[in-house]
Amino acid sequence: MKIYASLLSCDLLNIRNEISALAEAGIDGLHVDIMDGRFVRNIAFGIDFVKRICSSTDLPVSVHMMVDEPSPFVSAVACENVESVIVHREISDNLSDALNNIKNAGLGVGLAINPMTKVSDIENYASIIDTVLVMGVHPGFGGQTMLPEIPDKIDSLIAICEGNMSISIDGGVNSDTVNLVRIREDDTLIAGNYLFERTDENKVVGLKEKIKTLCCGISTGQ
Repeated sequence: MKIYASLLSCDLLNIRNEISALAEAGIDGLHVDIMDGRFVRNIAFGIDFVKRICSSTDLPVSVHMMVDEPSPFVSAVACENVESVIVHREISDNLSDALNNIKNAGLGVGLAINPMTKVSDIENYASIIDTVLVMGVHPGFGGQTMLPEIPDKIDSLIAICEGNMSISIDGGVNSDTVNLVRIREDDTLIAGNYLFERTDENKVVGLKEKIKTLCCGISTGQ
């Protein structure tokens, strides 16, 4: 099980130091959101930002495109340490084309589903998906509480994955909700506000403790 840090919640004026502290604390990777103000009611991070993040770290980066038309941006974010690009099942753009564009760029293919989207809605795309990202909150803003139906949704997703796809959970991941969800060895928790909220400890020490708490709190299942 891996822990990724969502940079949406970090101190953007101090981001280089934030990334350095995360790396020293043992984070497994970084998660970067791109928002267009259309698919979600927020605007965040662009292509140049992703490239700068990649140039400042050796950590693997997953790029989460909360945009209506992701296809034109796939090749632009294919930096050396971008390991995957995630697009949404709910987009108005041609989803099959977007997924194939990601695959053809040599990147991991991710498909995100919003809280109201049924797990069965991904079945037609299962042959090309590497990772399913379950939104634990309504997308667009950090600091939300994980919705109560999400643990059951993850259980349903595990039942149909059959080892072919990994699962990522994004939104509302913290020391409380981690005890409610069941994921597997190859799956990923994406934490934002929980990791970056203020702590009285040394930054790296505090991050290490939070990462440890998430790893110890998760219940695993095959």
